[in-house]
Amino acid sequence: MTPTPPLSTPPVTPTRDRAHVPLLAVLGRGLTFALGLGFALLPAYGPFAGLLLLLRGRRARWSLQRSDLLWWGSALLLALPLGLHGGPSGFLFGAAQVLAPWLIFRAFFRLHGARLRLETSWVGVGLLTGLATLVALGWLQEGSGALAERAAALIGPTRGSLYGHTVLALGALVAVLLRRGRYQVLSLTLSALGVLISGSREAAVAWLVVAVALIFVGKTRTPRKRAAFGAAVGVILVGASLLGPLFGWGSAGFLLDVAPPPAEASRNLLQGTEVANGDWWQAVGVHVEAHPVTIGDAALTGYLLTKTDPAPTSRLQQPVTLEAGATYTLSAWLRPDAGGRPARGAQPGLQGWGQPLGEDEAFTLEGTLEGGRWEARVSGAGQLLDAGVLETRGAWRRVYLSFAYVGSAPRLDAWVGFAPDARTRAGTRAMFAGLQLERNLASPYTPGALTQGLSLQRTRVAYWQTAWRGFLESPLWGQGELFPRFFRATWPDFRQVSALPSHAHSLPLQLLYERGLIGFAGLLLFVAALTSHALRKGDAAFLVVVAALLVANVFDTTLFSGGVLYPLAAVAGWRAAAYRFARTGERDSATRQFGVRLSLMIVDFAAATLAFSLALWTRQLGTLLGMPAINPLAASLEVARYALLLWPVMAWREGLYPGYGLTAPQELRKQVVSAAYAGLILAAGTVLFRVQLPIPRSILLLTILYSMVLNPAARALTKRLLQRAGLWGRPVVILGAGRAGERIARALGQSPLDGLHPIAFFDDDPAKQGRVIAGLRVRGRLADADRYALKRGVQHAIVAIPTATPELLAGLINIRGRVFKRVQFIPDLVNLPSEGVYASDLDGLLALEVRLGLYSRANQLFKRAVDLVGSVLGGILIAPVLLALAVWIKLDSPGGVFYWSTRIGQKGAPFKCLKFRSMFEDADARLQEMLARDEAVRAEYERFHKLERDPRITRAGAFIRRFSLDELPQLFNVFRGEMSLVGPRPYLVQELPDMRGFQETILEAKPGMTGYWQVSGRSDVTFEERLVMEAQYVRNWSPWWDLIILVQTVTVVLQRRGAR
Repeated sequence: MTPTPPLSTPPVTPTRDRAHVPLLAVLGRGLTFALGLGFALLPAYGPFAGLLLLLRGRRARWSLQRSDLLWWGSALLLALPLGLHGGPSGFLFGAAQVLAPWLIFRAFFRLHGARLRLETSWVGVGLLTGLATLVALGWLQEGSGALAERAAALIGPTRGSLYGHTVLALGALVAVLLRRGRYQVLSLTLSALGVLISGSREAAVAWLVVAVALIFVGKTRTPRKRAAFGAAVGVILVGASLLGPLFGWGSAGFLLDVAPPPAEASRNLLQGTEVANGDWWQAVGVHVEAHPVTIGDAALTGYLLTKTDPAPTSRLQQPVTLEAGATYTLSAWLRPDAGGRPARGAQPGLQGWGQPLGEDEAFTLEGTLEGGRWEARVSGAGQLLDAGVLETRGAWRRVYLSFAYVGSAPRLDAWVGFAPDARTRAGTRAMFAGLQLERNLASPYTPGALTQGLSLQRTRVAYWQTAWRGFLESPLWGQGELFPRFFRATWPDFRQVSALPSHAHSLPLQLLYERGLIGFAGLLLFVAALTSHALRKGDAAFLVVVAALLVANVFDTTLFSGGVLYPLAAVAGWRAAAYRFARTGERDSATRQFGVRLSLMIVDFAAATLAFSLALWTRQLGTLLGMPAINPLAASLEVARYALLLWPVMAWREGLYPGYGLTAPQELRKQVVSAAYAGLILAAGTVLFRVQLPIPRSILLLTILYSMVLNPAARALTKRLLQRAGLWGRPVVILGAGRAGERIARALGQSPLDGLHPIAFFDDDPAKQGRVIAGLRVRGRLADADRYALKRGVQHAIVAIPTATPELLAGLINIRGRVFKRVQFIPDLVNLPSEGVYASDLDGLLALEVRLGLYSRANQLFKRAVDLVGSVLGGILIAPVLLALAVWIKLDSPGGVFYWSTRIGQKGAPFKCLKFRSMFEDADARLQEMLARDEAVRAEYERFHKLERDPRITRAGAFIRRFSLDELPQLFNVFRGEMSLVGPRPYLVQELPDMRGFQETILEAKPGMTGYWQVSGRSDVTFEERLVMEAQYVRNWSPWWDLIILVQTVTVVLQRRGAR
């Protein structure tokens, strides 16, 4: 047979809607470019241009869609609570929050009829130009002067979450629209710069999620292109990490959009000086303890610093920006005796440092208290103007030093802060308070304002607690009261923030507080409306952007701002129209596989986190038994946030995402190996980085052991949930509908959790065309498989043609390989093991090396060790059960408690198999009588070697057989080495002739208390099928399979499946 050339996919030619007018014909190139420019540069207004363009069409009639009902329902639910609290104006405001983006969504849904290829049109150029301009204007605000003021007037302030979330949304959406890799990289680069300028940490995390996800959700990228795109994302990350500290862009912490403090409270240029655990502080070589102190009439936060690093530059500091030629005064309260404790001759003081760009010498300032005298000096691009002691209050002294920055650069990014000891020694300590940096001469201390960033634990948590408390007071309709007023009433002593928060800084909590459950239901309906088309059509890229913005809005409330929402609605409408003409099979496959991989990664990380938590709990429980106490808090925070990511990383390395086609033993082995690797790497990290990873060895060992149990269990549960949801698995086609193909189809159909789901046969035999074999239809000839696969996005084929000629095999490899990413060949080697087979090249020929695990001496010793431990421990644990069953059997019917049956063991050696007696004493005679009298009973016994309704069984015997309790005494045979915990069934002597060619293979292993056929069908399989299954077990034995069978035995017994 000559291989057929691959069939190319015909181009998709969508039907043009007559109501649509080509966009270029309406606008021309200039205005088309302006549309893209305005969309990105003014995202809160630009998308409304779509409405104007739509009205210019001759037939701008809209038809009702099902998604419109979601939009309107969301508008109603979000507006009702505001209408209840604020009257008609409140209702209209709530409705407008949804109806405005709905109009934009419908407008861009219709405008897609222009069929523009954005990456080659002037709209795409305008989008990138607008985004670049928006980022450039944000960067200009970092400077000073009229240009910075004009930039701020045009786009608003850039220091805050709103700007960060806006450039995040625009960059991600433009990357989704412009599908070419180079344009996506450019868009993500511009977005990263904007996020860096804003300093919004949640926006940075969301950007990373989008960038990584776009590597995998691109439908047309080859592996080479994916690698290149991933490398570009890495370069962007490296560049951002280098540019940020170099230019001083952004600031640390979760940023808030709060009003600036009053002018009289803004003298202190430092941030949050009364909040000890703010993210703006950086401790370098010192240990910090915060204590409330009173100096005169002022209640301040005192900082007790202990040097842990002998370096003289060890200090507690925060960043500042100094302008050339300006005069500054740095002052602070200082207590040399460290708050009443001996200072051991410390020389505390104030320090500052900065490296001007283009200059070799660093700017440094240092003030030191030596022997009661305050001495100050400035070096480098600085000039000392004055220094001294302002006042003394008891043991406290307020010291200061005035200086000027005289470098050539217009600005200098520097650090200033407290230094406990200027000498090279560790262990000294001193106490400070009231750090202030101000322009000109010294003035009374005022706390630094918090207009740039706040600590999550100290402030965001307080906001969230307040919002939750307000929700609980009015859960259905919300509070209606302004959040700042409610916050002030809830926290009257909250003095750390100079301006009250304008909202809860969490969109879900803000809506629950403001609009209750009604409003929160409106939010869910709104998200459903925004993503309904993407979910149905499988638009994974757009769904990733929405998910990232929702994650960012857990820490702020920017989703309903025009700069974020209107571009999102516009792109949602555009993509919804675009995907009407895409191929469903490929979309669904790409989206489903991405969702499956992401779900498995999240579950693995969650299981590892749970394992670590259980290890902490177990170790703390051990202190009650006399073990040394530990303080695992610091370790738990670091490990849970970073180090436990090793578990999903190692699982990815083992090919477990998603891991389709792996057998249960292979999957378990890979999971245990990945957990072991993750644990070993973490153990190495605890040795190399003891300070950063102070994890006790006991906790580390327990984490590894727990994860070896929890991760496989969690993955098994997740696979079943994904299968029930219709997400688990990959469609495959089978080339060849003969006996081999039918066997493959039946095997895959019986094990859906393996993840390979056959959907069609293809065969060149005319007699098989259209037939249904093993539940699958033969869809055509082998040459038709290409078109079928392309249409449905199938990328996996199984070739089951054992009699294929070399020419046909070559054609299948060379031609089908262009369509199918994965092609498996099934050889006609029925009795060859499928486990422990290794392919190798033998002088240009394919060689298969077989390694039978059960023949290995090491494996035999391991299996015997497991049997000994299991039989001893199991016998001890179930001894009370054995005693109770023995008494019941004795009282139920005359005869002995145990039944000794002669069975065939390993190598054909007979042995006495011990069981609880479940039949009457004359059971054998009754059996022979029934077989001779009833032909139907004889046929059933010959087929199954068991009877479904066996009158020989006693009442107690029926119970113990139902739950397989009659076989528990066989632990004695396991202990003696005659049986194993897992193995083939112990056969009767008279059954040897019926075993035929399977006898030699099966008798290579010891009989087992449980086995493969017991957990696969128990008494529901025929004797012939049982022989095949047990021969397969012996050929493919592995310790992982034994472990799986032991676990499955418990489930099968409790379900009473197939018991007789």
